[in-house]
Amino acid sequence: MLSTYCVLNTRSREIRESLCKTIDNFSYGDQLVFHFHAFILPLSLPTVNADCYCLQDDAILLEPPDQERRVTLDEIRRAINSDPANSDWAKRGVGPLFVADPAARIVIIGQAPGQRAQASGIPWDDASGAKLMTWLGVTEAQFRDPELFAILPMDFYYPGKGASGDLPPRKDFAPRWHPLILGQLPRIRLTLLVGKYAQDQYLIGRAKRNLTENVRAFREYLPEVFPVVHPSPLNFRWQARNPWFEADLVPALRASVADAIV
Repeated sequence: MLSTYCVLNTRSREIRESLCKTIDNFSYGDQLVFHFHAFILPLSLPTVNADCYCLQDDAILLEPPDQERRVTLDEIRRAINSDPANSDWAKRGVGPLFVADPAARIVIIGQAPGQRAQASGIPWDDASGAKLMTWLGVTEAQFRDPELFAILPMDFYYPGKGASGDLPPRKDFAPRWHPLILGQLPRIRLTLLVGKYAQDQYLIGRAKRNLTENVRAFREYLPEVFPVVHPSPLNFRWQARNPWFEADLVPALRASVADAIV
């Protein structure tokens, strides 16, 4: 029996409710990710193409093999690399920069790779990464172990320089690809939200007025989620104004990390 994975962005309640009757699906904001069998696909829906059993327009289709199985992370990586939205990077031989392994226990969701990280192919390959490891209380060997840490930026490509620092990650990137990848990481016990962009996306309906209040209220999101400020050296003024971060949050963060990777 053939099976298919696809993503549909829709605000239609009718479509969402109909498709939620399929198997192995989960929702993420206005986005749904489905693993469905052709024979239970609701073909009466206008957005469904009955000839190929996929969803039109907003869908990303990952074709299955001849026998039923789950889509692999390598297939997702190839789909990202071949997406026309990423063609400028692909033409330069630059692939999506993220780390994911089904055994991972912690996922770090940050902003986007910096220029140095994209050049080296190593996420958090800078002073910010060194500071983050210190906050987490882990060695670099632990941090680089994909069976411990998955790393999913809000965009997998360096966005370029803006008027003041790097440009922000593309708004549509994480909602499009994160659910597919997270669906392959069944052992995640802790999600670390690093900075405003990650928190804006993943704390919808639970966020405070600003990043500082999100981070100060970190205990409200435990044990599954832990919001932190970005570890950039440029944030030294913020840290000086908020001494509770080092005194209270960092010890709690280290304890959460230690519990998650046991």
